[in-house]
Amino acid sequence: MIRKVFLDTNILIDWITGRKPFVDHAEKIFELHVEHGFDMYVSALSLANLAYTLDNQKVKPHESILLLLRWVKVVDLTRDIVAEAAESGFKDFEDGLQNYSAKTIMGVDAIVTRNKKDFKHSSMPILSPEELIEMFEK
Repeated sequence: MIRKVFLDTNILIDWITGRKPFVDHAEKIFELHVEHGFDMYVSALSLANLAYTLDNQKVKPHESILLLLRWVKVVDLTRDIVAEAAESGFKDFEDGLQNYSAKTIMGVDAIVTRNKKDFKHSSMPILSPEELIEMFEK
């Protein structure tokens, strides 16, 4: 049973911006959250990245961030997380930050991302949005 998931930035951007064709899966994750009550976590970095992306799309970042905060719990970005990401085998530093942010959550079940290949160095379970949805539909 899924109790806690960590959402990668791409899921947030898909949901807030309605990015096709990915928005349907992102919306379903938020619907499942309401139906099943699992916790959703994001990195503080994801909120900064989302705000930057929204600025470039003429969407009001502050309103979107406040809306998102109703749904998710935020993992602070600490010096230790930054150091672990810098020392890791992650090709993309940002993905390393996401991974080590997720690792700080006691009992997290998985990182949910559309880019599973970017997390090949992770020791954590990595799920695509489709895989997470399938787990609840079984």
